[in-house]
Amino acid sequence: MYKDSSDFREDYPNGYAREGDVYDGNGNHVGYVTGDGDYRITESGSNDGQLYHNK
Repeated sequence: MYKDSSDFREDYPNGYAREGDVYDGNGNHVGYVTGDGDYRITESGSNDGQLYHNK
C-alpha cells in the first residue's frame, strides 16, 4: 500500500532518520532510507516492507 511522509508521522509520531537509518522514536531501528530518500521499514513486525514516499 502506498504511504507518504504524513503516514510515517502518524505511524511513528517521534520517528526520524539519521545517517541512512530510520528509527521509531523510541530508540528502535526500524528500517533504512532508500536511494530516492524514501523510508523502507524492515524491522517493525507487521509493518515490515512498508515504503513511505517522502514528498
